[in-house]
This record gives sequence, C-alpha cells and structure tokens, in this order.
Amino acid sequence: MIIMGIDPGARQSGYVLWDVGASLSREAAHVSNGKILEILKASAVDKINLVAIERIRGYGIVAGDDTFDTCEAVGRFDMAATFYNIPTLLCPRKDIKRHLCGNTTTNDKYIRMALIDRFGDVGTKKNPGKLYGISGHLWAALAVCVYAADNMIGAQKP
Repeated sequence: MIIMGIDPGARQSGYVLWDVGASLSREAAHVSNGKILEILKASAVDKINLVAIERIRGYGIVAGDDTFDTCEAVGRFDMAATFYNIPTLLCPRKDIKRHLCGNTTTNDKYIRMALIDRFGDVGTKKNPGKLYGISGHLWAALAVCVYAADNMIGAQKP
C-alpha cells in the first residue's frame, strides 16, 4: 500500500510517498502546491492508495493569511484526490503528536526522534537508512503517513 502524506503549506508543501509494506519512503520532496495536484492527477500510474493530509485546526491560535491559504490548499488536495478516486484522511496535528509521542504539547524535534526510534537512523549517502532523504517539513509528511497507516480504520470516506 502506498500512502501519500502531505504537510501542507500556503504555496509549497512537503510530501512523502510511503510504501507501508516496505516501511520506507519511495519519494519525498518539497514542491509547489500545483505540483502536488499534478502528482495526484498522475496517481493512476503511481497507484497511490491513500492521501493523508495534515489538517489545520484553530485551537484558539491567532491566524494570518498564510494559515488561511494553507487551509485552502488542504481543501484543494482533498478535493483533487477525491476527484481521482483516491481515499483521503485528514489528520489533525494534535492527533499525530499524541499518536507518535503520547502527548499533544510535543514539537517537531520529538516527532523526528519518535520516527527515528521506530525506523532506525537516517544514515548517510554511502550507507542510507530507511529515512534517508527525509529532512525539514518532510518529517511532518512522514508522520502523517505513519499516523494514517496505523489508523487505517476510518480512512475511507463515507
């Protein structure tokens, strides 16, 4: 099963195509939001089985234009995947944090550590590990994939 995990942004997003059976990423990159839509369109060839998108929730925070632009991107990704008959799962960040780290107050550093504990060290160019190539926002995209894979019940839209 191939899961596309997306860490959405206002103009660019990080994504990981994760092969659940092999427990490793097939592809990971930071790209424009338009490129994400192109990847979803080409999914008939790539056979993406599920698109998991980090969902923005308010939680009482002050939000600016970038936050609202990111919310719009989430909606476009969800709609495009649905149009191409790919099931989607919208994953609130607090749920991902709780799932990987046991609490909702953790930060990206500890999410990264939890993923390394689970899959092993990143490795080097000469000796790459399963997480080789994951950096920056791609950690959040991988965390979305892992959350989705571990919580497949309810992944299909009603």
